[in-house]
Amino acid sequence: MLQPIGKRILATPYEEKVGNLIVTTRKPTKFTVVAVGDDVTKVKVSDLIYLDKYSGIELDHDKEKYIVLDESQILAKVECANACCGC
Repeated sequence: MLQPIGKRILATPYEEKVGNLIVTTRKPTKFTVVAVGDDVTKVKVSDLIYLDKYSGIELDHDKEKYIVLDESQILAKVECANACCGC
């Protein structure tokens, strides 16, 4: 597993499911946080975040696609009051 350093975040594109299909976009803007550096304060692992299309650096590691970005590049974090809705 990759571990980001400092205020960096490691995220994967969010996979939206419609029935049995996984909907993907060519340049996603919604991501799931999978790891955070020691100095990150605004998000935690498993948070859903929105980014600009061209934020971060794309990485391929162990056949998985990741993006590494600075915490300041996050546009929004999804706040959900209903744990069962899957947002």
